[in-house]
Amino acid sequence: MSSATAQKLSSLSVPVTNDPCRSCADPCDDHHGEYPSRFEVDMESELLGTVQPLHRQVLISTGKTDWAREVTDVQGSIAALLVSARDKLAPAQFPAGGKNPDLPYSTKTHGVFSQDDSNRLSILNGSHISVADHHDGETVLVFPDYTLVSSVKPTAESVEDFWKHALDPAIGAEVPVASGYAQVLPYSCVILLCSHKRRDNRCAIAAPKLEERFISELSLVGWDVHTRLDHVDHHATARDSLLHEAAENRSALILKTSHIGGHRYAGNVQIYMPQGSCVWYARVSPHEIHTIVQQTILQGKVIPQLLRAGMNIVRSHGKTLLDW
Repeated sequence: MSSATAQKLSSLSVPVTNDPCRSCADPCDDHHGEYPSRFEVDMESELLGTVQPLHRQVLISTGKTDWAREVTDVQGSIAALLVSARDKLAPAQFPAGGKNPDLPYSTKTHGVFSQDDSNRLSILNGSHISVADHHDGETVLVFPDYTLVSSVKPTAESVEDFWKHALDPAIGAEVPVASGYAQVLPYSCVILLCSHKRRDNRCAIAAPKLEERFISELSLVGWDVHTRLDHVDHHATARDSLLHEAAENRSALILKTSHIGGHRYAGNVQIYMPQGSCVWYARVSPHEIHTIVQQTILQGKVIPQLLRAGMNIVRSHGKTLLDW
């Protein structure tokens, strides 16, 4: 299955690695954290294409690692208000959810898509703490734009303002940065780990173990690893310059998130890069983290055996996800 997936991805000009996804022995003798014996994962189903295409994904600061079962159902929350704002403000030609029938998929392979192939907005809560002055509002990260809006308040007015300035499909990713409404994230990658216990305990078990291995593996290669969002200074610099600067920083931000789907494939890992790509891996255990760091984060190559989906991962021949 993985060989066929690798060939399929290569035929689409997705940069892939042929290295095995697990670098340690089985059973492991490298003291990697093991999942408990009751940790059951679907290892049989076809993995690639088990994620619906996205246009954007937002991550709202909460300072927590577990949330109500449906974060968008919590009355008065930014997540719930954002659903209302989307339904109110999304133009008719840009439906509130799902695929735009007027936009053909960029490939015929489910799971490999461009941001423009979909109109879907994914709304998540995150473990990061707000960096708003005096904690006046929550800080929301926007992907794949790779930006943050430091203060969004839990009011209809503030959330609608957020939609108009950062999420409206009529504006590109450059506009919020140029206007000073949003700032570019200063990390070479952002790693998202689902930890939503009230949806499925497997992700709550997996997330801290995966976080520990990512911190260890990235530190070994000299990267700075952050689990808290840093304050980002306001810049007058162009967005592209800031993204290139972020890519060279050798730093990673690791955050835990609410339900992103596919708990039966735990652990679920999303990796966003300044170059505009998102790689969505699943069936990830601590044993695969070394290869993810070495191949995907350091070399910009996709691991076919773990891939659920990829946004903006098609590259010109010979280029990797680290190229522009």
